[in-house]
Amino acid sequence: MKAKRRVVTGAGAPTKRRPTVRRIKPAIAPLVRKATAAVSAAPAPVVVPVPEPAFPVAPVDLSVDLGRGLVLRNPVLVASGTFGYGIEYGDVVDVQRLGAICCKGTTLRPRIGNPTPRVTETPGGMLNSIGLQNPGVDAVVAKYASTWAGWDVPVIVNVAGESIADYVEVVRRLETGGVTLEESLALWERGEALAAVCQQWLDGARARLDEALAAEGRSGEQPA
Repeated sequence: MKAKRRVVTGAGAPTKRRPTVRRIKPAIAPLVRKATAAVSAAPAPVVVPVPEPAFPVAPVDLSVDLGRGLVLRNPVLVASGTFGYGIEYGDVVDVQRLGAICCKGTTLRPRIGNPTPRVTETPGGMLNSIGLQNPGVDAVVAKYASTWAGWDVPVIVNVAGESIADYVEVVRRLETGGVTLEESLALWERGEALAAVCQQWLDGARARLDEALAAEGRSGEQPA
């Protein structure tokens, strides 16, 4: 076995090694800005004249007068049941730009609605049957009436009930002095009369359609 060799680099006590410090050259050279001449003044903005219209432009009046003092700013309304009581969409839609808000169906007493499932998908969209779920007219007035009073947009309450007495009582509790109960009943009677006329037109159109289909079937038959 060979003896290990010992290398002596110097005499006396061993000296401490000093770490080698290497300066790292950056890969990205620093940007050296060259002195430039004084910046010239910014050019003056060019003003393009707007041509005057060939004819005067009048503002478009979209207001709708429904009678009895109810004038809508425009004919855009949200359907009842799809917009809640208007509060729920206040952060999404500027309700003041609407013509009116039709709130959810409101009954005299609270209704829990139909049992689930209430919604089903169809090839053409969706069907739902909520069942007039609502907290009742007293809760609606207590929770939403003060907010509605501060809006410029009118709120049309969808009143529902099981009898004429229910409708009368709901309207009486909703009334705040703007329209009397008698006027509300007159509006309801007017709506009933309009619904009867519309039903007559619908029945007449259905009869004419049946006659046209029957005549088309007879004309398509070939003699034996």
